[in-house]
Amino acid sequence: MASDVIARFNHQPGYAADWHVHDAVMLLAPARGVFEMADEGGRSRSVPPGAFYWIDAHRGHRSRAGVAEQMHWVCYAPSDMLRGLSQRRSSGVAALSPAAVHLLDLQRLLVEEPAAASASLEQDVSVLLWRECAAHIDGPDRSRNRPREVRLAERVNAELRARLDESPSLDMIARLCGVSRRHLTRLYRRQTGHSIHAQLNALRMQRAAVLLATSALTVMQVAGEVGFENPSHFARAFRRCHGVAPSAFRARAH
Repeated sequence: MASDVIARFNHQPGYAADWHVHDAVMLLAPARGVFEMADEGGRSRSVPPGAFYWIDAHRGHRSRAGVAEQMHWVCYAPSDMLRGLSQRRSSGVAALSPAAVHLLDLQRLLVEEPAAASASLEQDVSVLLWRECAAHIDGPDRSRNRPREVRLAERVNAELRARLDESPSLDMIARLCGVSRRHLTRLYRRQTGHSIHAQLNALRMQRAAVLLATSALTVMQVAGEVGFENPSHFARAFRRCHGVAPSAFRARAH
């Protein structure tokens, strides 16, 4: 099955691809520059370095790099390599794990320093990187999801995105969603497999990555934009999520 994984780095200046489909699941991880992705469901997403975008096979999509001097890793593999995909959305964005960040850096080194590489080594690293990303797509079996739980999770996520610069309490989120705090936390974890606090932190770190890659805000200002009053706390949270300090992430994104 590992031989079915096909991956490459793309350095094409001003990269853009109009609407198209693939016969395989696609993963795209920017190494330089923010990408704008859209799929046939009408969803558009920004994907900064430190995150990756995935889309199911046979689903129309388009992509465009936000800067001319872009670099991205793209990988294709059969749908059956993602056991939980049929129970999840058909496309999405997720943060790279620290291990995935290191693997992406290694893959880039192998491309930029061909004397240190071999075809088999590049393939092995691609497979490891694919599996590390796929672990963040796979999840518990959702086949018994009830529509009310799906709507509740979507409402919670929308409320969290609207309050990334705040510290929303569970009581407030529960009140906005019209359920008890206990009911909220139980149903949300059953639906998503993680806590509301973990989701808020993930959304904050994704937003922080976008701001660091695309804005002129200082690291301290970015911390405030995503709800951190203490820059040191922000830096630790960012490093846990993305594997590097905010300043190092910004330098790599540019």
